[in-house]
Amino acid sequence: MQIYELPIPLKNYQDLAIRKKRKPYHDLLLRLFEEMEMKHKRQGDFVYVPDIEEICERINYRLSPTTVRRLILAWVKTAGLNDEEFYVTTTGGGAKNYHIKVNERTLSLLKSLL
Repeated sequence: MQIYELPIPLKNYQDLAIRKKRKPYHDLLLRLFEEMEMKHKRQGDFVYVPDIEEICERINYRLSPTTVRRLILAWVKTAGLNDEEFYVTTTGGGAKNYHIKVNERTLSLLKSLL
């Protein structure tokens, strides 16, 4: 497994969640992966758009939306997803939405880091 070097501050999240597997960062990635994997088993390939606000409310840890966004970004960049498998859109209000194309390949790449 190759781990891509990322710029700071993403490197910090890469270290915490992927290399050192620290809570709550690693736990959050596990939960997101399980959610994607279950939905993939039910309906096949799809595009996953994590709802950052909902994720922050569901988890038992106090993480800011910025932290969750950076964590997800570090995860998918470290996994080496290409521009077709992961892309970002911006809402009219300036918020960013992450889109992850979930298929066997992306699940395999993401899982290899967990």
